[in-house]
Amino acid sequence: MERKARSGKAPSAWEARREGGVRPVLAFFAALLRLPAGRLWGELLLGPITLYFFLRRGAERRASRAYLSQALGRQARFFHIFSHFYVFAQTLLDRFFLLECGEEALRVAVAGKEALLAALAEGRGAVLVSAHFGSFDLLRLVLGTRSPVPVRVVMHRRAAGPLTAILASSHGARGEEIIELSADNGAPVAALLALRETLAANGVVGLLGDRALPGQRSATVPFLGRPARFPLGPYLLAARLEAPVLLAFAVRTGWRRYEISLTPLTDSREKTSRTNEYDQLVRNYVRTLEALCRRHPYNWFNFYPFWLDAEERGEVVATTGPLPRARLTSPAFPAPIAGRRASHAWRRRALRLIAAAFAAPLLAAAPEPFTIDALFRRLGARPERRARFTETRRVKGLSAPLELSGTLTFRRPDYLEKSVETPRPERLLAEGDHFTLEAPGKPAETIDAADAPPLAAMIEAIRATFRGDLAALRRRFSVGLEGDWTGWTLTLVPLDPLLSRYLTSVILRGEEDELTALSYRETGGDESVLTLLPLARSPLP
Repeated sequence: MERKARSGKAPSAWEARREGGVRPVLAFFAALLRLPAGRLWGELLLGPITLYFFLRRGAERRASRAYLSQALGRQARFFHIFSHFYVFAQTLLDRFFLLECGEEALRVAVAGKEALLAALAEGRGAVLVSAHFGSFDLLRLVLGTRSPVPVRVVMHRRAAGPLTAILASSHGARGEEIIELSADNGAPVAALLALRETLAANGVVGLLGDRALPGQRSATVPFLGRPARFPLGPYLLAARLEAPVLLAFAVRTGWRRYEISLTPLTDSREKTSRTNEYDQLVRNYVRTLEALCRRHPYNWFNFYPFWLDAEERGEVVATTGPLPRARLTSPAFPAPIAGRRASHAWRRRALRLIAAAFAAPLLAAAPEPFTIDALFRRLGARPERRARFTETRRVKGLSAPLELSGTLTFRRPDYLEKSVETPRPERLLAEGDHFTLEAPGKPAETIDAADAPPLAAMIEAIRATFRGDLAALRRRFSVGLEGDWTGWTLTLVPLDPLLSRYLTSVILRGEEDELTALSYRETGGDESVLTLLPLARSPLP
């Protein structure tokens, strides 16, 4: 078996493929699906929509033909390829209704849940390795709903487009369960920290094992009779964190019907460290994937040149990048006539303009999608804030909690003042890394942030949230978000091991662009809860 640290052309070809669809058209279709008879409209329009993409996406058609010919054991025809596209479209439609309506929108059977529970009983978490097969979103959403422990998945969405954005804006998207794997968030370091944190909490992490990123360690194994490259990352991660590995797939078995299967691949008590052991794990994974592809051939959704020798045999188109024309064609599929492409350009532009005209009123009336980036943009739009607060402190050893009240004032970039009025006056002033504590009749006391980690973490959580600085929060905490504009919750878990010795978590709650509550829990058991009542948006004195 060949192994190398850098992946070849085929595994990275999918990164360059742009997601299809026009945002106004997809937004109009999504609004149609949300109507009372939305499911009926979706089923009626799914065929024409699939046909449109089938005709437009030539590279994907050729990739589908190459795959189906291998999976079916005979040359794939027009009907097979269209069926492949149509099943993919059906899984997207099911995914939309799963996000909008919950698990009751589909009929889902789970097989092998006992294997997952047995793995979690060891207290080391579990790693689920899946593929672009069936519905990975259904796998994470259904397991996340039914699981007593955290379930998070790693997703690489560099090529995300309008469809991904619309699905992510759904109120059931639960974006906090996704660990984003992209250069924008410091991956793979940030992703590795989030994975380590989830497994340390005896949680479940899900990874896709059928696409290798450039630079990833990978192995070449026969897949459906031809060599293909698969990443070693999931197995290296599990071995490093001593977590058991299970194969997990959510297969579409019929109309609105899915089956989730969970099968043990490794045991956390069995140490895997030698190269040939990792190779054997990949072979076992590929063997299972092969069997599924032959049993449910239309469920595998890698519409790009997958096999290493695909381009050499002239079976599939390469990528949409700036390559010479000769690289974009193959002998079996000649290049389209340039004049014909130009003659149809005005039609495409006209269709987009018509779709935009229909969808514009709908988009104007629709609220801004709720995402963590949108939330922090709104939070950071105001340079000054002021609120009244009531605080309840529960201190270990005290029979009754302490009750405080006063005002909280913030001014960009890092001025924070907490003035306590009852039960006795005192003032905490934070600027930069220095905090000043003042009380009547006593000399002012200056505290450095390094000498008071829990206090510094709470202050920085408030300041970074008020100024909309998500990057600052992520330097100190793992940030999870749930809810919507009417009520959201940010859960912050310390990343720094030193800070983790003092602080368990910080939880912030709010509505729209207002922070309405904050609570933090220390490792010793002490807990503080602040309830905030924002004052009028007038200039601060």
